[in-house]
Amino acid sequence: MSDPKARLAQAVVEAREAKGWSGPRLARAAGSSTATIRAFKDAGTGFRGGDCARYALEEALGWTPGSAAALLGGHEALTVPGLDRSPRPSE
Repeated sequence: MSDPKARLAQAVVEAREAKGWSGPRLARAAGSSTATIRAFKDAGTGFRGGDCARYALEEALGWTPGSAAALLGGHEALTVPGLDRSPRPSE
């Protein structure tokens, strides 16, 4: 996949699906909205949600900080073994 934005979007979807999460569940785990998640996937480096939102999404997916930038640069996302940001049943 040569388009960096498409690569990032695909990685987000794959990581979310690997956790068995829906889009809204990922948004809850990241403390965000589904619109913010969509904007992140669609905008790539042009994401205006801020570093905090980017970091929260990376953390929810189990990625290390900077993984989104790595994906946009043609590298892989780095994961944190054992990190589980699954929303609690009441969330």
